[in-house]
Amino acid sequence: MSDTPEIQLLSGRTVLVAGATGGIGEGMTLALLQQGATVVAVGRSEERLAKLAAYTGDAGPGTLLTHPADVGAPDSQAVRDQLSRYGPLDGAVVTISTRCAR
Repeated sequence: MSDTPEIQLLSGRTVLVAGATGGIGEGMTLALLQQGATVVAVGRSEERLAKLAAYTGDAGPGTLLTHPADVGAPDSQAVRDQLSRYGPLDGAVVTISTRCAR
């Protein structure tokens, strides 16, 4: 271990991660928490969000806030209204994909 203090580049910043319970979303959430960000993790499944919280529990100095929602829902205004409770966002990471019928 190094005696150099860890730099928290995102301390005081709030970042939304849409699709936080997928593989890429989990990785992004973990990295943001390690950099000191407050992460609003959004996913459709409360169960998967709870698993994400357990997985990232001691990830770093950041704060994890989970919010179950479908950001791809047709009523996008309702989703924005729900997420407004977290205040202004400094950034967003969207890791959702659409399912294509074959």
